[in-house]
Amino acid sequence: MIPADDLRRHARAAAQLDALAEAYPLAVWSPWTRDPDPVDADPDLESAQFVSQRAAVESCLQKNPDGSPILCVCICGGNGAGKTRGAEKAAIAIGLGKNHPAVRHWLRATGIRAPFLRARPGRVLFVAKSSNDSIRYHRPKVAAILPSGQKWYNRNARGEARVCIPAEAQSEHGAIAVVGQSEFWFQSADQGRAAFQGDEWDSVLIDEELLQNDGEGIFRELLQRVARRGGRILYSYAALAGPSTWTVRVLEGTRPAYVRIVRLDALDNPHVDREALRSTYAGSSAAEVRQRRLGLATSLEGRIFPALDLQTVGPPDGGAHVYRASWTPPPSWRRFLGVDVGWARPSAVVWTAIDPDGRHYDYRVLYSTRLTATVLAQAAAWLSGSPRLTDPPPLPARAGHGAWRSVYGADRVEPRQGRDRRGRARLLWGERIEAVWVDSAAPEAVRAFGAAGFSTAPAVKRWTETVDNLRSLSAVAGDGRPRWYIREDLDPYLHELGGYVHASGEVQAEKPARGDDHLCDAKRYQAWGVRGYLGH
Repeated sequence: MIPADDLRRHARAAAQLDALAEAYPLAVWSPWTRDPDPVDADPDLESAQFVSQRAAVESCLQKNPDGSPILCVCICGGNGAGKTRGAEKAAIAIGLGKNHPAVRHWLRATGIRAPFLRARPGRVLFVAKSSNDSIRYHRPKVAAILPSGQKWYNRNARGEARVCIPAEAQSEHGAIAVVGQSEFWFQSADQGRAAFQGDEWDSVLIDEELLQNDGEGIFRELLQRVARRGGRILYSYAALAGPSTWTVRVLEGTRPAYVRIVRLDALDNPHVDREALRSTYAGSSAAEVRQRRLGLATSLEGRIFPALDLQTVGPPDGGAHVYRASWTPPPSWRRFLGVDVGWARPSAVVWTAIDPDGRHYDYRVLYSTRLTATVLAQAAAWLSGSPRLTDPPPLPARAGHGAWRSVYGADRVEPRQGRDRRGRARLLWGERIEAVWVDSAAPEAVRAFGAAGFSTAPAVKRWTETVDNLRSLSAVAGDGRPRWYIREDLDPYLHELGGYVHASGEVQAEKPARGDDHLCDAKRYQAWGVRGYLGH
């Protein structure tokens, strides 16, 4: 039995802790320390390059032993690593100053060394990607950590916002006095570089990669603004847009002397459900897992379909997305087309067979520039064995676009002998195409494919829905198989898929980089149409 005096002592301590948490929320926040699970070890990566959240926060508050300035600390990590939460607490501590009671309690409780912290209160800027992100995420989280006495300006408004609080200092004897004012400002990258001119900061927290609206220019502008006050940028991000971004090339690649980089592993975080997090990686390639778990820039990052393995060729019932050209889908499987229309840029047609379980097998492509809508439709009908065409259309041997031919994949199917509904002998389509979805921006092509004998509909082109549908098809399911297979000799198609990437700075934008995307677009039109047509 616990003695009554001990119970009373514990009760007083609990009450004091509750009061401290209410007055100074930062004081009771404890960053996680690293506890890696050997199960998650990656033989291709050196475990030592990853640190705990505590070490990452401490890195934000360190100085160089030689006295040289640290103007930027990059905190990189995957989803759930706690990189932004740690950077937020470090930025708030800089704004409050080391003599503020909340900071003094926090440093004493955690043992974090923070020689960078100054005694005076500071000016801190939080930069989000957009005003909406600032309103929804930054401002509420900062408000929840700051002490009482907050005075907000434009808290829920778009554009700039600010919160000021009395800057308290605690003497060695415990006396607390107001010694000034701490300022915490909120802006967003979508305001553009000019919005960041004219101010100076003790710290700037940038949340996520600055890629849009001259992101590098905004970063360099802010670099000048912190340098003037001897401050620093805390840059929290996962490298989702690939190795070609300025963040990876300039900050991670060249490692300027003023930059420090720390990395967090999401599976080291003891506050996440590791089993649940591991389950989200199921069906993903090793490179994609590293992207989502570690925030690392790999050759797959920036790709719109990162789960697609375009290097491995396997059987059509295996785990590889690319299947051998020696195999042909059975005639009984249902078949569909997708069409993207161009002129100086290629027009593209993708043929797909669907197995009884709804898996897509792309087996032929037509790819050529300067084809009229009529010739394009007739060429597609000829390749599928239309009984109406006795002579091939004037299809060029080469695509007129780079080194590609016009046709790849399965050979043309000859019309077959059959009987009509009255039992009379007649020629039938060599392969029955149930439906065709044609670029809705080309109504003349929709009509031309209908006139060629196809059941045709204008395609839905909405980027988010159509591309998300293809991502779900490309993921490897629980049976170890994807729902999307591609024949190995569809060379221009595989080339496009490998380079089908987000435009620099547009990972969240509803469009890919401009370039060779014609077959990819034809496929997403078709896959979305099939989804509604077959109900899966």
